Amino acid sequence: MSRVLQKLPTFNRQEILDELVKRIPKITGTVTYEVAPVEKLQKDFLEDAKNQILTLVRGLDEEQKKILKFCEAIGKGTILSEIMEKCLYVNATSGGSRQRVNEKLNAMSGLEVIRREADGKIYGNLKPKISKHLEMPLGKATTSHGGTGLGNRPGNQPPSRPPATRTSSDDPGVA
Repeated sequence: MSRVLQKLPTFNRQEILDELVKRIPKITGTVTYEVAPVEKLQKDFLEDAKNQILTLVRGLDEEQKKILKFCEAIGKGTILSEIMEKCLYVNATSGGSRQRVNEKLNAMSGLEVIRREADGKIYGNLKPKISKHLEMPLGKATTSHGGTGLGNRPGNQPPSRPPATRTSSDDPGVA
């Protein structure tokens, strides 16, 4: 026991403090931290979402804005011919006009302000897009696929279940 005590170095408290002070970066002025209340964060989030959607709609040309208003106003699916005749007042059988309107619809679909179905139906999608942007993330952070947001690093995965095994008594086709 006495040998162990002899091997312990003696520490000079002042030397340790001086060494720590040397290693800490010097900061001029005072540092203040601001903590925003939840209401302010929500307000800022909603303001950003509103500005993002307004910028998106302002980027549409006049015909695209008319198409968007038409699709949102009827509240049901429509087809290209109906948009051309009842909204834009152009001939639905004209090849050049049809191609031009189709290109506008494709651009709008890419921006997710309209939704095009495989059967040719076109739906206004602005209201669901606004709802999606205004959703406030509450509680535990999750990813869009339902994960925990911890990534794929070892140790960050939730506990996994062992694979299920089947026996012959589980299979209704086996007697």
